[in-house]
Amino acid sequence: MIAGLHFAPETIIFVGYEEEDSSLKTEDLELFCKEKLPDTKLVFEMLTKQTLEHTTLKLSKLVDSYPDCVFDMTGGDELVLAAMSIVAEEKDIPMIQYDIAEDTLRKVRGGERVEDPYGAHLTAEESVLLNGGKILEAEDGFSWMMTAEFRRDVEMMWDICRRDTRYWNRQIYALSTLMNWYGGDVTLTLSIKKSLLSPRGVFVPEEEFLEELSDCGLLFGLVQNTDFLKFGFKNEQIARVLFKAGNILELYGYMLLREICEEDRGFYDDIKIGVSVDWDGVVHSGSLMTKDTKNEIDLLVMRKLIPIFISCKNGEVHKEALYELETVAEHYGGKYAKKMLLSTYVDNDDSSKGYILQRACDMGISVLCGIHDMSKAEIKERLRQLTE
Repeated sequence: MIAGLHFAPETIIFVGYEEEDSSLKTEDLELFCKEKLPDTKLVFEMLTKQTLEHTTLKLSKLVDSYPDCVFDMTGGDELVLAAMSIVAEEKDIPMIQYDIAEDTLRKVRGGERVEDPYGAHLTAEESVLLNGGKILEAEDGFSWMMTAEFRRDVEMMWDICRRDTRYWNRQIYALSTLMNWYGGDVTLTLSIKKSLLSPRGVFVPEEEFLEELSDCGLLFGLVQNTDFLKFGFKNEQIARVLFKAGNILELYGYMLLREICEEDRGFYDDIKIGVSVDWDGVVHSGSLMTKDTKNEIDLLVMRKLIPIFISCKNGEVHKEALYELETVAEHYGGKYAKKMLLSTYVDNDDSSKGYILQRACDMGISVLCGIHDMSKAEIKERLRQLTE
């Protein structure tokens, strides 16, 4: 498909061996091409025998039907590639291969007959679609509006968080518990008698924390004493940030990635935050008994044809988080996907931290930790390096 995206040919012929999920793969490719390459015809040639002789004969017959074809050796089964080499030599067929990481074309044989193609790019939706999934729209229709004012608010909240991430997590947990008890995550104003809270196991954030949020203009009308608590959030976006401890790190990372792209236009092709993805790309009606398997992706970035899956952890990192990231990236991003863990701290215990970092390295996951101790410029530079 990568060669197809670059050349946009009249026809793409897929040659491979019959597998149990072949029909699902062909459906995914057809759906993808309908969106991305609507003028390209897809042909699927399934091989029934895994022998060099049978494969060579099939390829030779295909060349007779498509004499102006080019063999693309990017990926593919070793037996098919061997057969390609034999037929290419016999019938003088050009052979190409893409270096995905470097986004460069290699003319393996007969390159003088192959014109250099135009560049190819994918959005996050297209990349997930190509791998059989589907990005879902937020059920409540909410999306972040990264205005200049909101960016300043994010900076202020991050400055509070980074001073003591554990303190931030405790206070946000108390605040979100209070918001849930009061009526939900989008509650914009609260007015509560404290005597109603303790019997129900609900506690309020510390007074100093609420006062700092108020001084920053993130809360308004703050009144707190021994009997009463009252305040309102500046707007719905602020309420949503303060509803979950990890939201601020996701938003801050998202904001920095956008800034990188603004400073170096085209560095990323797409940047998504809080992506919900359906596992098989088939979204079922809520009235049906079948339940969709979904995954949440904190940040999904596209650079040329490579998706980058970023998990954000504003607290302790457990090995389960690494396995989840690996599973999601491999399923929705394919073998060329990159994986990254963006975190404040991993673990206080050096041996546990060492284990997590080594396990991440073994799994091909880049780790950028301790970002609460880094300057904004340092974080952006490391993000550029790890996603380039």
